[in-house]
Amino acid sequence: MSSYNENQPVNSSAFSELTKLEVRRAADNACWACQTPDTDVAHVIAQVDGQVQIWKEAALFNSDTDFKTIANGIALCPTCYRNFDNTADPGFIFFPTDLQFFIDFEINDQDRRRNDAGLRRRVPTAEDYKAHQLRTNTIPSDAKGGLYRCVFLKNFVLGGRFPAIMPDLCKHRTWHGNPIASLRRAFAVLGTPRVYILDKRIRDDLEKLRYLYFVADQPKPIDSLLYDMYRLTPSTTSKRPLEEEQQPSQSPSKKPKLDNIESNTNDRRPTPSNSRTHLHWVLGPEVTTNQVIQMYSPLFSPA
Repeated sequence: MSSYNENQPVNSSAFSELTKLEVRRAADNACWACQTPDTDVAHVIAQVDGQVQIWKEAALFNSDTDFKTIANGIALCPTCYRNFDNTADPGFIFFPTDLQFFIDFEINDQDRRRNDAGLRRRVPTAEDYKAHQLRTNTIPSDAKGGLYRCVFLKNFVLGGRFPAIMPDLCKHRTWHGNPIASLRRAFAVLGTPRVYILDKRIRDDLEKLRYLYFVADQPKPIDSLLYDMYRLTPSTTSKRPLEEEQQPSQSPSKKPKLDNIESNTNDRRPTPSNSRTHLHWVLGPEVTTNQVIQMYSPLFSPA
């Protein structure tokens, strides 16, 4: 995904001007995240994303998916744009509120494909997600799309000086685009320290969905060579031998005495070779002149 530079201007040049207008119109000409009127159009799947091919091979995107359409655009102000596009330490993400719909959809689709190996994976589209939420009366009939969770991973809006506005900004809102694209950003956050912001139930649902997409249903691994290299053989597992498991537990007389262990530990004294001081000294107080000469004389001897 795109690299982040705090001072570089935001760039949505891959979108046509008409596409930008449509994305802004879908967001009522305001930042989708913080509602300010000064917006540009961000790529949900970044212009440079090294993982796109993997997602295509997993059939999460079609091979001919065009990421320059309104389905991959979201209107954001410059500040929210930069925090969204900072893939090393994102400050803002969004993803569907009803993750269970995507989990159930994938489980059912795996059952479908299990009966016919030639079938290609199918994932929910923006229309599928919107239709599901219309059926459950979650969104009004005139909604532009399904509901999405607006997640601020950093308190950067207005420099964090007005915390009272955050509950309103964090409310769920509709988005018109490809829900799978938003999950690309959400899955990435699972590997960052800021994942603690998410409720445990949401984290668990994201983890489960990621597992279903990339691990649970991979009859043919995307990279078979590396996949095979890292399979654990029986000799590398941590199982104890059967005869060891069948042995009765140690009698009290055979158990190691904690007092003896502690006393042996306390008797140990740090030596120059294993003490913390040794890690910080190059020429410590115990090094003799002859040792210094032996250490460094080869560096000054003529070639």
